[in-house]
Order: sequence, then C-alpha cells, then structure tokens
Amino acid sequence: MKKRIAKIGVLALLFVALLIPGTGALAADEEAGWSPVASMSMSRKSFQTEVIDGEIYAIGGYEYKSETYFSSVEVYDPSTNAWTTLAPMSTARSFFQAEIIDGKIYAIGGTFGSTYLSSTEVYDPSTNTWTTLAPMSTARDVFQTEVIDGKIYAIGGYTGSTFLSSTEVYDPSTNTWTMLAPMSTAKANFQTQVIDGKIYAIGGNSGTYLSSVEVYDPATNAWTTLAPMSTARSVFQTEVINEKIYAIGGSAAGTYSSSIEVYDPSTNTWTTLAPMSTARYALPTQVIDGKIYAMGGSNGSTPLSSTEVYDPSTNTWTTLAPMSIPRSFFQAEVVDGIIYAIGGINTDSVEAYTVTPASTAKQLKVVLGVGENLQLSISDDLSENGEVTWTSSDSAVASVDASGVVTAAAPGNAVITVSDGGSYTESIHILVVEDADEYRLAVDLTSGKTCRLTADDNTNTEAVTWASVDPSVATVSEKGHVTAVGTGLTVIAASDADGNQIGQVYVRVRA
Repeated sequence: MKKRIAKIGVLALLFVALLIPGTGALAADEEAGWSPVASMSMSRKSFQTEVIDGEIYAIGGYEYKSETYFSSVEVYDPSTNAWTTLAPMSTARSFFQAEIIDGKIYAIGGTFGSTYLSSTEVYDPSTNTWTTLAPMSTARDVFQTEVIDGKIYAIGGYTGSTFLSSTEVYDPSTNTWTMLAPMSTAKANFQTQVIDGKIYAIGGNSGTYLSSVEVYDPATNAWTTLAPMSTARSVFQTEVINEKIYAIGGSAAGTYSSSIEVYDPSTNTWTTLAPMSTARYALPTQVIDGKIYAMGGSNGSTPLSSTEVYDPSTNTWTTLAPMSIPRSFFQAEVVDGIIYAIGGINTDSVEAYTVTPASTAKQLKVVLGVGENLQLSISDDLSENGEVTWTSSDSAVASVDASGVVTAAAPGNAVITVSDGGSYTESIHILVVEDADEYRLAVDLTSGKTCRLTADDNTNTEAVTWASVDPSVATVSEKGHVTAVGTGLTVIAASDADGNQIGQVYVRVRA
C-alpha cells in the first residue's frame, strides 16, 4: 500500500474530498514578469484611478511635455484589454483626490495650472454623467481624503502659498461640507490611513520635512499627537496589514529613502524594518496576500522600473522582474490579483504583473486544543508508523513521537512531517488553540454511545472500507456503525474498493 498520511482538517465535513495536496506544504509564489496591455488614449501624471466592478477608471491629470491639464476620463476593461473614453469632468484637474461611495466616483480639489481648486463633482457610471457638487470651503492640492461611514474627509494640503492644517467633511446626503478640528501641524504630500474608524495622518512637509503622526477621531472631533516616525518623509507610501501601518520610501531635504517602518496603534510605537533594495519616492504600492509590492518611482534624478516585494512574516524584500519602462508619478491598481501600472511622466502605457500562487493561500489545518493528542498514520496499519521518521517544525507548539502521535503543547502553528528517508515525504499543518471546541466540527458522542455514517444512499452496500485512526477512542464497523470507546478525538475515514479515500469525519468522545 502506498504510504499516505491520514489527513485531518479543521471543520472537515462528512465525506468531503481532501483539500491538502500530497506534499502538504505551500511552495513559494510563482512570480511572472510584466506584460504590456492596451495603452490609455493620452499620457497622464498626477492623476487618479479607481476600480469599480473590475474595471479601472483613469481620471484627469497632467501631461508633462505639453503642460496640459486634463478633464478627460477613460475606463479599462481587463476582459477585453480595451480603454473606452467616458464623459469628461466639468473641470480639468491634477494633484486632486478621488473616492468611491455607493459605486460613484467623487473628484475633489486639485490644481488647474496656477489655480487651486475647491470644486467637487461626482461621476455615475450607470449614466456616464458628472454632476457638480458643493465645493470645499478651502481650495487645496496635494492633500488627502478618506471615507468613513459614507462621508468624505478632506485633510491638509497646499494653497499655492500656505500649507494647510484644516479638515472638512462632505456629506453626500445633504451635499454639504462642514469644517472640523484642524490638525496640530499643517502639511502636504503626507499619507493617511484608517484603522478602527480613526484617521492617521503621517509625515509630509510644511516647509520642513515631517516625521510627525497624529490621529483624528470623528466621534470626538479631535486630533491626538502620536509617536513620530524615525525618519521624516514626504511623497512616500503607506499600507495597512493586520491593523499596522507600514511607511515606505519617500524623500526629505534632497535625500531619497529606501527605509520602511511599521506603526502599531496598540502600543503607539514605530519599528524600523528591513529597507528596500532601492531608494525611491513618488511610487505606488499595493498589497496582495499580505505582501507589499513597491514599483517604480524616482531616485531623485531618474524614474525607476524596478519592482520588489516585502514579506512581513520574514522581514525581507525580494527583487522581482522590472517594469518594461521606468515610470514615476503613476498609478497602480489591483484587479483579480493582477497589478496594473498605469501612465506616469511622459507615458500613456500600461502594463500588468501577475502574482500566481503555486497553491492556494488558504491552508487546511488540524485544530487541537492545548493538551490534546492526535494519532496520525501513513496507512491503515498503525505499526507501519514506526518505519518512518516523524518531525515537528516547532515542538514547543506541537510535538510528535516515533509512532505519529501528536501532542498539542501551546497555542500556535506547527507542521508535522513524515519521511521514509527516500522519495516519500508528506506534511500536515497543526493549529493549536486554547479551546479547540470553538474551531472543530465533529460528531459528538459520550462513551458507549453509537452513531451511523454512510457513504452512499444510506445502505452502505457499496464496496467501502471503514477505518478509525484511533480505535481506543471510537471504532467503526464494516457498515459504518461508530461506537464511542474512550474519551478523546479520532477520525473515521472511508475508502473505496481501490483504496482511495472517499472522505472523513471527526468523532469526539466525552466521558
């Protein structure tokens, strides 16, 4: 019989096919290169993009060579690899902000030539029309916006002569802007992120480059100063992963940064992380599968084509295939796991980068409570377990003995691997929790009680072989009758006439 570990999964349903492939281990992501796709109708920098229903909208911006400001709008459909021109905004604008509420795109502020804008308008894709809305109380560019509870918060920026600390909020239901408490520090070219309904304003410049951080609470209409970054930075990027804010790259006083640091709101602390391989500012970033992709930007003298990815689990950056052309002041969006790099200084081109996991990002795991034991087996004959070698990736979480019995020691994750020293090796992931009952679907019996399982039409007349991973907990007859024997957890498995496993189910026995 071919050796195969008895695979056991969290929330295993009765006779659902096994989801872990034979190797059981996740391989590294298979990274493809960049591929050109259809170009926009014009070169754009300092514009905005938004994604609605899997399509990318490119809005406004500025053409560097001709010094032309755009009101034009176009949309890219990845399924047809085509751009379609849409109704233009009423006002050409660059260095503005855009937000989506209820499937509509709001364009706010910015500049048109030497004119700083307070105007606001909204685009409805269903009618291909723009509608002029109430203007902000203050014209501003290079500012930030965030959406909380269906309202748009406009924060900071620049008027052409003055850096702004002001904050105002737009309510679409009343078409009104309302002034709010200002930030403690005026700033432009900064970043914002929202965590738990609060707005974090980070870095930027106000004539001097800033490392300062503050947070706005809409419930109290108040800004609170927080711990500063270790590095002052402007024209940089931020991303949020697991409720923590990552600050990436940027510029300050003629220097360009490769540094990255992370802010933990629960401790109000910044931690310096591994730097990028390349210093860059005016870059976009995107998060896919918990990793940060940084691409392009500028090193202060030339645009960049390089791309790299940061993995928080290992605190490492990995260099990826470069874009086909250098680009800065461009936009990036993600649709269906594909990163699209769009436009930038002196280019209308667009290219796409596909991140293809070698296997699913989700991982089926066995769930055990602290102190629980579980018997794994490579075959129906438990004695064969002694012919192979069992190891644990973290014995402090879950250990395994020479016969394949796993013991859960402490909350965490571990991988149990079995090998015959030759071509056969297989792994199974273990999640140890304080209370496994919250995580596991199982048939629940008390000692001496019985239940019946079926693999067909309730007659069990098909050629099915039934087996219990641990008969000291529960036995199963050739007709699928389960009898609870002793306290513990086991798995009842069913195999067809060719020895292929049909499915499995947990059985928990209580005293």
